Amino acid sequence: MQLRDLQEIETEIRRIRADVEKLDSEKLNMGEQLEQYKSQCGQQTEIITSLKKEYKTFSDEVKEKERLIKKSNEKLMSIKNNREYQALLKEVEDLKRSVAEIEDQMLGCLEKTEGAQAELNEGEKALAQARKHVESEHVRIEAEQSERQKRIADLDGRKQALTDQLDDGIMAMFLKIQRLQPDKKPVARALNSACTGCHMNIPAQMFNELHRKGEIRHCPFCHRMLYWEEETEI
Repeated sequence: MQLRDLQEIETEIRRIRADVEKLDSEKLNMGEQLEQYKSQCGQQTEIITSLKKEYKTFSDEVKEKERLIKKSNEKLMSIKNNREYQALLKEVEDLKRSVAEIEDQMLGCLEKTEGAQAELNEGEKALAQARKHVESEHVRIEAEQSERQKRIADLDGRKQALTDQLDDGIMAMFLKIQRLQPDKKPVARALNSACTGCHMNIPAQMFNELHRKGEIRHCPFCHRMLYWEEETEI
């Protein structure tokens, strides 16, 4: 039955196209996961860069304070007034205390940098593994999609051959039902006086006409195109 064959071909084409779209979604999801790994590595790199800048700022502060300490120590050698000497000595001690505090902060920066670097190393390792997996999966998916596209091309050819054989009026009805009810199959078999599409009993006269004349009728309930086919014994 040509209409039934046409319907089966279209159903198979839709199924295969859904598979292709599913494979496209897989590729998209893998790409998004890969971007997440890249983003995480990028964030860790920014943290490390920021910590290194912070460390350099502290280092520059320490150098400046050490320069001031050296200058003050040299000045201490020439001061004879006790009050001035004590004031400058206190200034030197304050500078030394400040240097010690900054050095503690520098040590904290180094520890944070080391931790961030360890996380970055792990992230880059995970990224490399993910990239390798994605590349492998892309090869598999593209091979599967290629096979499915070939299958669709073959089915399209068979569909066109069937379409060319069908009466224009029948084909127009098929397309109309398909357009109006895209979620339903346009063609259904009449079996045991019922439409196998909606499972409603059809008028006995209609069933007899289908059986006797082999003509196409419309189900009065779901409006599918009905056909009769002799049951085959298993």
